[in-house]
Amino acid sequence: MRSTGRSILAALLVALAACAENPPKPDAPPPPTTAMVAPTTTASAATTASATTPADVTADERAAAAKELADAIITYPPLLATPPPTVAPIIDKAAAPLLRHPTLVAEVGGHASDDELEEVAWARANLIASSLAARGVSRERLVLKTYGKGHPRVQGTTEEARAKNRRVEIKLVDRDR
Repeated sequence: MRSTGRSILAALLVALAACAENPPKPDAPPPPTTAMVAPTTTASAATTASATTPADVTADERAAAAKELADAIITYPPLLATPPPTVAPIIDKAAAPLLRHPTLVAEVGGHASDDELEEVAWARANLIASSLAARGVSRERLVLKTYGKGHPRVQGTTEEARAKNRRVEIKLVDRDR
């Protein structure tokens, strides 16, 4: 019975977080019918053209961008999908190399602790992707991935281990992923 209550609470928190981050707009089109489809954003012709051109980033520039993103790990309190207010500088830092190099593609990976649902991890990744898009990174260049509790950073069921596993990581990926 307790796990059922926890599941309901987690589902409500995910829905509430999604509404808080993206409130409906009066003239907005209906949301996509598949929950795992990331919403697209309107892009100018210049942005669209640069996102589809062949990679023009040197190996050194890519390595430098990957190094900048290595610290882009956002951690969360239990069962929450909405990022804490203190993550704005981390998101700004993650957006910088993606804005400088418009051909790079990043994975936004949501993770959960062993006592959370996978939906919480997906909501976390989606909200961070929305935050990056709000800073000018095209959603077409962001690959959302849910790892759930399958890729823990730290093994264990202590609160300390769980705290390190509730996270979103942003990293560079190949365009064909």
